[in-house]
Amino acid sequence: MVHIGLNDGSEFRYLYTHIEAVLLDMAGQKQFVSGLQLHIPTLRGNQ
Repeated sequence: MVHIGLNDGSEFRYLYTHIEAVLLDMAGQKQFVSGLQLHIPTLRGNQ
């Protein structure tokens, strides 16, 4: 459980940057997977 003090936003800021990092990582993985899917047909065509 994350306790957020009224005058102290540091925990919230840490939590927010962590969530942002996770979302960016998920987006990056999605881009990587779609990039792989784009390359698979060309790899098959070269064989």
